[in-house]
Amino acid sequence: MGLDIAFNRELAIKAGLEVITEKNDGTLIEDPVTDMDRDYNEWCTRIIELIKVPNCSHYVENTGIEDIVVRANQWGNTYAPLTDWLRTHNIEWYEF
Repeated sequence: MGLDIAFNRELAIKAGLEVITEKNDGTLIEDPVTDMDRDYNEWCTRIIELIKVPNCSHYVENTGIEDIVVRANQWGNTYAPLTDWLRTHNIEWYEF
């Protein structure tokens, strides 16, 4: 089950959270005809921001603007490491 977690970007980066940006990679459709073709081409050229889940090798996409908002699997391998790290650094987070 997915769960969104939001927390303060500035505090997290100051505490050492690793943030990287990458460009989606894909082969563009040369002559897009449908909306789906155009959406795919837009996705291929989108720049995304990823955060490295502390103490893991996993990266998750940040979908927030001012705060960092990520999808963390509460029963998987990203929720506990991320929330433990936030707790250790006294950074409040919100779940929704």
